[in-house]
Amino acid sequence: MEYLGQRQSWELLNSANIGHYASRIFLTNPELTTEAGSIPRHSLGPAVGRSLGEGMHEDLDIANYGSGPAQFNLEFAIRCDFADLFEVKANKIVRRGRITTSWSSAKAQLTTKYRNHDFLRSVSVLVRRSGCQPVYANGRLSFQLQLSAGASWHACLLYRSGNDKEYFEPPSECIEQSHASPAGKRVRAWRDKILKISTSSEIVSQLYAQGPGYGGLATAAWRH
Repeated sequence: MEYLGQRQSWELLNSANIGHYASRIFLTNPELTTEAGSIPRHSLGPAVGRSLGEGMHEDLDIANYGSGPAQFNLEFAIRCDFADLFEVKANKIVRRGRITTSWSSAKAQLTTKYRNHDFLRSVSVLVRRSGCQPVYANGRLSFQLQLSAGASWHACLLYRSGNDKEYFEPPSECIEQSHASPAGKRVRAWRDKILKISTSSEIVSQLYAQGPGYGGLATAAWRH
């Protein structure tokens, strides 16, 4: 994915697993020149959260830590690959079938379908809770964002796969509530029933509480 209208990448600050089913990535911006003016380096705080179920729920958050407003285009390049798993492992990929992509502005849904004779698979990306209308053009989802000082923006991208008859649905919960998703509940039930620890060391207890089996959220310090 490319994140900026200028096709400049964010700078990585930190990333961590919440559990085997979820992770968070914390980023910051390089200096940007936009139509509305310059955005100073490290004045934006993007974060990406991803949680898995049958599909994937991706949370996008951007906070403006600058002293002035920030206006820019946020873009995502989304592509699908339906290559055969065994061909991928053998590094001998043969292109078969036909891939088509369609965009529904009314549903805010991007759907890519792969058909090879009677074999059909599809991946849909649904935009939810974005607060602004996304646009799809030139293979990219685009959001035009205007953030005043101290303001933030959030959106969910829900990735759903299927074959037109049955679908694998993503978790409905955002990353902060990923522990309440079906995968999170299974981990918590396993931890409560199976995983036990007893120690007089406070450090070991803290490490256990921060581990992926515990389900605690990863955080990152922000310096501005």
